Amino acid sequence: PQGMPQGPGGFMPPPPSAYETYQPGLGIGGPTKAEPGMRLLARIIDSILVGVIGFVIGLIFGVGAAFTASDNAGVSIGSSIIAGLIGTLIAIAYEVFLVGTRGQTLGKMAVGIKVIRTDGQPMDLMTAATRHSPSIALRVLGIIPIVGIITGLGLIVLAIVNCVMVFSNGESVYDKIGKTMVVSAK
Repeated sequence: PQGMPQGPGGFMPPPPSAYETYQPGLGIGGPTKAEPGMRLLARIIDSILVGVIGFVIGLIFGVGAAFTASDNAGVSIGSSIIAGLIGTLIAIAYEVFLVGTRGQTLGKMAVGIKVIRTDGQPMDLMTAATRHSPSIALRVLGIIPIVGIITGLGLIVLAIVNCVMVFSNGESVYDKIGKTMVVSAK
């Protein structure tokens, strides 16, 4: 047609959209949603890593509390709260920093998946924090004695809901809140 750009065969197709072009780490044609099993495996790896770190912190503070006098329960409770606070900060920093700066936690790197924003912009710390905000809120509330039991159950419910959502439609609560998606990085 007259006025249309002409290619070697006559008609030239429109330029590709952002998701149809080459994207480093994602190949040609845009992102492919990560397999639900890979997402679950990555979360298990990350949970083990964060759990080991938390266990070590607990041992450090627990050993200190064991040497305190039995009539000084305040020190023991204080040590537990400090250990909980440090463990919470490490768990939050692990997820937010790695996803915000690399798009991947160590678990996601191990299985070859990554988090991207649905608007095509690069991941940043604010998006990663927003994405992870349900867990952040539950973990912070979990530092409070007795409330921690309820928030621990909340984290379990959140994990179950995320599994059901990821296996049914490929999106988690985190994806919906953060406006992100998890894709294959291979």
